[in-house]
Amino acid sequence: MVKVAEVLSDFGVRSAIMPVDEVDTESLREEEIAALHNTLEFYREKIEDVSPKLARYWSRNYPAFEAGGAILKGMTGGEKTFSTGRIDDMAGALCGRFIIPEDFGKTDFSVDVTKGTLAYLWGDDTTFFTPSTAVNKRCVIVIMQNGIVYIDEKPIGEQYHFIGKEKTYYPFVSPITDEQSLEENKLIYASYTPGAIILPPRAGSKLAVMPEVTGTKKYYPFGMAFFERDYYTTPTNSSLI
Repeated sequence: MVKVAEVLSDFGVRSAIMPVDEVDTESLREEEIAALHNTLEFYREKIEDVSPKLARYWSRNYPAFEAGGAILKGMTGGEKTFSTGRIDDMAGALCGRFIIPEDFGKTDFSVDVTKGTLAYLWGDDTTFFTPSTAVNKRCVIVIMQNGIVYIDEKPIGEQYHFIGKEKTYYPFVSPITDEQSLEENKLIYASYTPGAIILPPRAGSKLAVMPEVTGTKKYYPFGMAFFERDYYTTPTNSSLI
C-alpha cells in the first residue's frame, strides 16, 4: 500500500478527503488516461449546458478522477484495464460513469431532516458507508471538490463533518452561496468541501450535516464511480452495494 499523501501528490491533487491513510494504486496507461478524459469531457459539456461554473469545478477535479481510477486498478490487482475509447462504454474490464444513487445503496438522493438534528448524506449514527467490496464488483467513488449540489433549493445547512472509520476530519463550514443557471432559470448551490472526496472499497465513511431546515431535501453528488464491469450490467433501481 502507498500513503494517500503520496498518491495525491503523484496525481497533482491539491487536497482530498479520504477515510484511510494508505491505499493500493496502479498507474494508468496513456490510452486509459485519454479514455478517462474523453469521458470527463463528455460530462463536462453536458454540465456546462446547465451551469458553466459547475463545469469549471468539474474540470479542476480531473487529477482527483485520475487518482480514483488508479486506486480502483490497484485494488483489483493491477491486471485489469479501462477501455481505450471512453470508460463509460463498458468495453473494458474496468469502467466508470457519473455517480447514481444506487452507488450509495439508495434509490434517490434525498434525506429527511429536522432543523437542529444531525443528518447524514451517507452513513448514519451507527453505520459507515463503504462502496461495493464484492470480488469482480469493486467500486471507487470520487465526488468533485465543491460537489455536493442542490438545485432550485437552498442547501440543508452550512456545517458538514466527514467521518471515516479509520480517519476523521474536523467539521467544515460551507457558506450558502448560489449561482444562476443560464438555461433553466433555477438557482444552483454548490456546497464547499475542503477537497475532492475519494471513497475506496475498504474503509467506511459518513458525511454529516447540521440542518437549518426541516423536511425532505434533495441533493446531488457530482462525481464519478469507477468499478469492475460486473458491478453494473443493467439499469437498476436497487442498491449496488
